[in-house]
Amino acid sequence: MQLVERHLIRHQDARFAVIDRAAFASKNLYNQANYQIRQAFIHEGTYLPYAAIFHRLKHHEAYCALPRKVSNAILIQLHHNWVSFFDGMEAYREDPSPFTGRPKIPGYQDKTKGRFLLIYEKKALGKRVFKRTGKLVPSGLPIEIATQITWEAIRQVRIVPRADGYMLEVVYEQEIQPAAVNPQLRAAVDVGVNVLAAITSDKPGFVPRLVIGKNPLWKQEVSMGCRNNQQFVQLPHARFIEQLTYKAHLVGIRVILQEESYTSKASFLDDDPIPTYEANTAEKPVFSGKRVARSWYRARDGRLIHADINGSYNILRKSNSDPLQVGRGVAGAAVLPRRLAV
Repeated sequence: MQLVERHLIRHQDARFAVIDRAAFASKNLYNQANYQIRQAFIHEGTYLPYAAIFHRLKHHEAYCALPRKVSNAILIQLHHNWVSFFDGMEAYREDPSPFTGRPKIPGYQDKTKGRFLLIYEKKALGKRVFKRTGKLVPSGLPIEIATQITWEAIRQVRIVPRADGYMLEVVYEQEIQPAAVNPQLRAAVDVGVNVLAAITSDKPGFVPRLVIGKNPLWKQEVSMGCRNNQQFVQLPHARFIEQLTYKAHLVGIRVILQEESYTSKASFLDDDPIPTYEANTAEKPVFSGKRVARSWYRARDGRLIHADINGSYNILRKSNSDPLQVGRGVAGAAVLPRRLAV
């Protein structure tokens, strides 16, 4: 598994100026290569792949302004951007519903303010210097990067432009040992507003699978009332899920993204069926209970369960055909979550 060690280079850092000049040169090469690809695509209907654009630019001043390996990495990244565009267009033609709009061809970086990614593969890092000092020195970039990663594990160094400086990322390989537990056990996460993540499981303690509820376009199509809508769309849920997935993998937990339509409306305590949302169907599902307040859900017999816990349990059911019941009903369930402040 590839992991990342990050170092934030702020404007006041002594290394900022030299990195900024290199990122500006990276932007120049990206724009020059993108210009030629766009012209061929727009006016001739052809695409210039990496090999073709490399031969066109290998003697150009924008290409020669950076080490050869770094310039090649920029052209490869641009090629990947175009391949993603073509893949997106193909998917859009087949079914435009998952998209918010027609995919656009890769654009240019701003001429003066624009900066672009720098990628230094392992061969572009100074092995001798690292063995002697324990610090990485990218080719053509007179900076030192202190790291705890061994040379054998290092794969590349990326320098990513940010509004507050540059994020320097040391990418390395780490073998993940799978957890020695029952792989059938799992926990579910319902991401929300007041409770960021409501977690339930089919057994107390460590579980090797984590099911996270997530719907396509959930931010764009959310309907929770004006105030809740505003709070929901502003919370970085995608970033939270990304980091949670990353941390889970480090300890051998498999993460599954589960479609979660109707999990907040169905009654877990009443064993309501949980259908999948279909936009064009006239039939609306009917459920046994209902939400009676922001934090509470009332079952058919009047029992109350925390609304986020109800949703989390239903995500668990939907992901695994209700592992809690096994034909004998619910043996027990937490109705009020224990809050953890992080």
